[in-house]
Amino acid sequence: MMSKSTQSLALRRKMERKNKLKENLDKVLKDIDTYKTVLDVTLIAVSKYCKFEDIQLLYELGQRDFGENRLESLEEKARLAQQAGLDEIRWHFIGHIQSNKIKKLCAVPNLVAVHSLYLDKHLMQFHLWTSLSNLIPLVKMKKMEY
Repeated sequence: MMSKSTQSLALRRKMERKNKLKENLDKVLKDIDTYKTVLDVTLIAVSKYCKFEDIQLLYELGQRDFGENRLESLEEKARLAQQAGLDEIRWHFIGHIQSNKIKKLCAVPNLVAVHSLYLDKHLMQFHLWTSLSNLIPLVKMKKMEY
Protein backbone atom coordinates (compact mmCIF):
# COMPACT_ATOMS: atom_id res chain seq x y z
CA MET A 1 0.00 0.00 0.00
CA MET A 2 1.28 3.46 -0.91
CA SER A 3 1.81 6.09 1.73
CA LYS A 4 -0.19 9.32 1.55
CA SER A 5 2.88 11.25 0.40
CA THR A 6 3.57 8.70 -2.35
CA GLN A 7 -0.09 8.87 -3.46
CA SER A 8 0.05 12.66 -3.41
CA LEU A 9 3.23 12.67 -5.51
CA ALA A 10 1.72 10.22 -8.01
CA LEU A 11 -1.43 12.34 -8.31
CA ARG A 12 0.61 15.51 -8.76
CA ARG A 13 2.70 13.88 -11.52
CA LYS A 14 -0.47 12.65 -13.23
CA MET A 15 -1.97 16.16 -13.15
CA GLU A 16 1.27 17.68 -14.47
CA ARG A 17 1.31 15.15 -17.30
CA LYS A 18 -2.35 15.81 -18.09
CA ASN A 19 -1.71 19.56 -18.17
CA LYS A 20 1.24 19.08 -20.55
CA LEU A 21 -0.82 16.82 -22.82
CA LYS A 22 -3.67 19.37 -22.77
CA GLU A 23 -1.27 22.15 -23.69
CA ASN A 24 0.08 20.12 -26.64
CA LEU A 25 -3.37 18.94 -27.75
CA ASP A 26 -4.75 22.48 -27.64
CA LYS A 27 -1.83 23.74 -29.75
CA VAL A 28 -2.34 21.03 -32.38
CA LEU A 29 -6.10 21.62 -32.50
CA LYS A 30 -5.52 25.37 -32.86
CA ASP A 31 -3.06 24.74 -35.70
CA ILE A 32 -5.55 22.44 -37.42
CA ASP A 33 -8.29 25.03 -37.08
CA THR A 34 -5.98 27.76 -38.41
CA TYR A 35 -4.57 25.90 -41.41
CA LYS A 36 -7.21 23.37 -42.45
CA THR A 37 -8.47 23.61 -46.00
CA VAL A 38 -11.49 21.35 -45.53
CA LEU A 39 -14.41 21.57 -43.15
CA ASP A 40 -14.05 18.27 -41.31
CA VAL A 41 -10.69 17.14 -39.95
CA THR A 42 -10.07 14.19 -37.65
CA LEU A 43 -6.95 14.27 -35.52
CA ILE A 44 -5.49 10.80 -35.08
CA ALA A 45 -3.14 10.78 -32.10
CA VAL A 46 -0.41 8.27 -32.89
CA SER A 47 0.14 6.39 -29.67
CA LYS A 48 2.98 4.26 -31.03
CA TYR A 49 5.37 4.83 -28.12
CA CYS A 50 2.88 6.12 -25.54
CA LYS A 51 2.04 4.48 -22.29
CA PHE A 52 -1.61 3.58 -21.93
CA GLU A 53 -1.89 6.17 -19.14
CA ASP A 54 -1.27 8.93 -21.71
CA ILE A 55 -4.02 7.52 -23.92
CA GLN A 56 -6.38 7.61 -20.93
CA LEU A 57 -5.45 11.20 -20.15
CA LEU A 58 -5.93 12.30 -23.76
CA TYR A 59 -9.27 10.48 -23.80
CA GLU A 60 -10.29 12.43 -20.69
CA LEU A 61 -9.34 15.60 -22.60
CA GLY A 62 -11.68 14.66 -25.46
CA GLN A 63 -9.36 12.90 -27.93
CA ARG A 64 -11.07 9.83 -29.38
CA ASP A 65 -9.02 8.72 -32.40
CA PHE A 66 -5.73 6.92 -31.83
CA GLY A 67 -3.36 5.26 -34.30
CA GLU A 68 -1.07 2.29 -33.84
CA ASN A 69 1.31 0.69 -36.32
CA ARG A 70 1.97 -2.63 -34.57
CA LEU A 71 -0.82 -5.17 -34.19
CA GLU A 72 0.43 -6.46 -30.82
CA SER A 73 0.48 -2.94 -29.33
CA LEU A 74 -2.93 -2.19 -30.78
CA GLU A 75 -4.43 -5.38 -29.33
CA GLU A 76 -3.00 -4.64 -25.87
CA LYS A 77 -4.05 -0.99 -25.80
CA ALA A 78 -7.52 -1.79 -27.16
CA ARG A 79 -7.94 -4.42 -24.42
CA LEU A 80 -6.84 -1.92 -21.75
CA ALA A 81 -9.19 0.71 -23.19
CA GLN A 82 -12.10 -1.72 -22.97
CA GLN A 83 -11.23 -2.58 -19.37
CA ALA A 84 -10.99 1.13 -18.51
CA GLY A 85 -14.41 1.85 -20.03
CA LEU A 86 -13.13 4.05 -22.86
CA ASP A 87 -16.16 3.10 -24.94
CA GLU A 88 -15.94 5.92 -27.48
CA ILE A 89 -12.30 5.34 -28.43
CA ARG A 90 -11.67 4.80 -32.14
CA TRP A 91 -8.58 2.87 -33.22
CA HIS A 92 -6.79 3.32 -36.53
CA PHE A 93 -4.22 0.84 -37.77
CA ILE A 94 -1.59 2.90 -39.59
CA GLY A 95 1.12 0.37 -40.34
CA HIS A 96 1.95 -2.23 -42.91
CA ILE A 97 -0.02 -5.42 -42.27
CA GLN A 98 0.94 -8.99 -43.07
CA SER A 99 -1.67 -11.24 -44.66
CA ASN A 100 -1.57 -13.71 -41.78
CA LYS A 101 -2.51 -10.97 -39.26
CA ILE A 102 -5.56 -9.51 -41.01
CA LYS A 103 -8.08 -11.74 -39.24
CA LYS A 104 -6.64 -10.77 -35.81
CA LEU A 105 -6.61 -7.11 -36.79
CA CYS A 106 -10.28 -7.22 -37.76
CA ALA A 107 -11.13 -8.57 -34.30
CA VAL A 108 -9.67 -5.54 -32.47
CA PRO A 109 -12.47 -3.79 -30.53
CA ASN A 110 -13.34 -0.27 -31.75
CA LEU A 111 -11.09 -0.51 -34.80
CA VAL A 112 -12.59 1.93 -37.30
CA ALA A 113 -9.99 2.22 -40.05
CA VAL A 114 -7.00 0.51 -41.55
CA HIS A 115 -4.80 3.00 -43.37
CA SER A 116 -2.59 2.19 -46.33
CA LEU A 117 -3.59 -1.17 -47.69
CA TYR A 118 -1.08 -1.95 -50.41
CA LEU A 119 -2.12 -5.29 -51.88
CA ASP A 120 -5.31 -6.40 -53.65
CA LYS A 121 -5.29 -9.67 -51.69
CA HIS A 122 -5.34 -7.69 -48.42
CA LEU A 123 -8.39 -5.77 -49.57
CA MET A 124 -10.14 -9.04 -50.38
CA GLN A 125 -9.25 -10.47 -46.95
CA PHE A 126 -10.54 -7.35 -45.22
CA HIS A 127 -13.75 -7.63 -47.17
CA LEU A 128 -14.11 -11.23 -45.98
CA TRP A 129 -13.40 -10.49 -42.31
CA THR A 130 -15.22 -7.16 -42.01
CA SER A 131 -18.43 -7.77 -43.94
CA LEU A 132 -20.46 -7.24 -40.74
CA SER A 133 -18.52 -4.31 -39.29
CA ASN A 134 -18.15 -0.60 -39.95
CA LEU A 135 -14.41 -0.86 -40.55
CA ILE A 136 -13.10 1.41 -43.30
CA PRO A 137 -10.13 0.06 -45.25
CA LEU A 138 -8.13 2.88 -46.84
CA VAL A 139 -6.30 1.80 -49.96
CA LYS A 140 -2.98 3.27 -51.06
CA MET A 141 -2.92 3.57 -54.82
CA LYS A 142 0.28 3.57 -56.80
CA LYS A 143 0.51 6.35 -59.35
CA MET A 144 0.70 4.94 -62.85
CA GLU A 145 2.98 6.59 -65.39
CA TYR A 146 1.60 6.81 -68.94
